[in-house]
Amino acid sequence: MTKANEQQTCADKVQAAWASRREDLEMMLDPQPKYLTIGGENPNATEDRWTIGYGETSFEADLDADDIFDEHEDEIRDAAHEAFYEYGLAFDYVAPGTFTDLDEGYWRYQISWGGPSEEIRFFANRDGHVYKAEFWYLDWFDGASVTVTNDEIVALLWDEFEGMGMVDSEYAKAMEDL
Repeated sequence: MTKANEQQTCADKVQAAWASRREDLEMMLDPQPKYLTIGGENPNATEDRWTIGYGETSFEADLDADDIFDEHEDEIRDAAHEAFYEYGLAFDYVAPGTFTDLDEGYWRYQISWGGPSEEIRFFANRDGHVYKAEFWYLDWFDGASVTVTNDEIVALLWDEFEGMGMVDSEYAKAMEDL
């Protein structure tokens, strides 16, 4: 069988999957002008008005305004934050011993499930300091990860969960179940 005919493994796919998920998370957690899209002319508006999109949100603005993002930053941030709450499937604590080979617990942000599954695992001490973070790509008896501990988007993600009180509450729930 030639390399072209072989199926890619999770190890082959994990970097591309992380890059895609990272961009999604950045767009939601750290909105920036680089993610604005400027569509075609709006037929219901004057010639110098354009539809501006950011994720699922769009609005009209003057194309010649250099500060489109600044003018609509509050709308963009609100829409991005709302999209974040609808993006992932779950955030929970996976206690040690949950799986036979699991000696250390971790917080899991599950993004997709089934095949493939994607998740970010946060390993943190009790004061909330993340000492290791990994992005996992899992697909039917195969799995691979990439270390993302020092990625600023991962830090923003953890801060978001901590700020919502989810880190402590999920840990407490898991400890009650033990």
